[in-house]
Amino acid sequence: MNNQEESMAFPVPLRVAYLLVGSTLSTAVPLLADVIFVDAFGHGDYLTIQEAVEAAVDGDTILIGAGTYGSVLLLDGESLHLAAIEEDVVVTGPIHLFDLPRGKSVFVSGLRSQRAWIRSCAGSVRMKGCRLSAASSAIGEGARVEDSSDVVLEDCSLLGWTDKRGMVTSNSNLALYRCSVLGGDGLHHCSSPHDGGDGLFASGCQLWITGSTVQGGVGGNSCCQYWPADGGDGMVLDASAAWEIDSEFRGGLGGYMDGAFCGRYYGADGEDVVLQNGATLSELTGPARSIDVPGVVHVDDEFTVRVQGEAG
Repeated sequence: MNNQEESMAFPVPLRVAYLLVGSTLSTAVPLLADVIFVDAFGHGDYLTIQEAVEAAVDGDTILIGAGTYGSVLLLDGESLHLAAIEEDVVVTGPIHLFDLPRGKSVFVSGLRSQRAWIRSCAGSVRMKGCRLSAASSAIGEGARVEDSSDVVLEDCSLLGWTDKRGMVTSNSNLALYRCSVLGGDGLHHCSSPHDGGDGLFASGCQLWITGSTVQGGVGGNSCCQYWPADGGDGMVLDASAAWEIDSEFRGGLGGYMDGAFCGRYYGADGEDVVLQNGATLSELTGPARSIDVPGVVHVDDEFTVRVQGEAG
């Protein structure tokens, strides 16, 4: 059947200062608690995101203007919402979300960061429109999720550092919606090139993947007489169960050896999907269903809701 899409415009009630909303996997949250403004140039309540986090109480919303900010650490167990309201909100370090108890929620929207690390969260963690690109070998992957029961990434891009994985998750329930996950390309080295990083590695997890691309990194190139490196695998599932719809999994291309006197040889391409220790990957049928709305809406503004799915 054909997909059916409908758009509707709604005025925002005056009593709601801002509205944070998500997609199929994130519900709308009217912000009736305090709203805190962060501006790196001194035009808000705080100069840094971390200062605003430490000053916030349960249920507060932190709106962030354009600028460059340091690492963000959330581990006091409060429900908080962090949203960029302008382009180019850059976090120079990682974003850490730790120890969120059941019944609490954290929503992060529109940030560019070196990595997101989500650990021991029984509450709901939502990330929307974030770019997570590892900036060093010490950080490694674009995102790491450990021992967390309700994590959703929507419209996010994740990139691993050179020869590192794009995302690593263990003992968690995770959903990816319209995300791009890329392993880092392998290091080019004359005598010892590195393999490309896997796109996603999951151990002991349940995953739901919709409209996303998961790809391994390209293997490193070598000089004559030294064998080139292999490409990274697209997705590696270890003792995990995954369900996907409208998604693509691709292994990275192998690197190559090139020299005037030795010809050209290639390393092995990565596998699209690797299943080990009883892991399963199931393809869901039918068109994906979605509800799309803006991340942040100002008072009195109209916004559009797009509903898409199988006609009924």
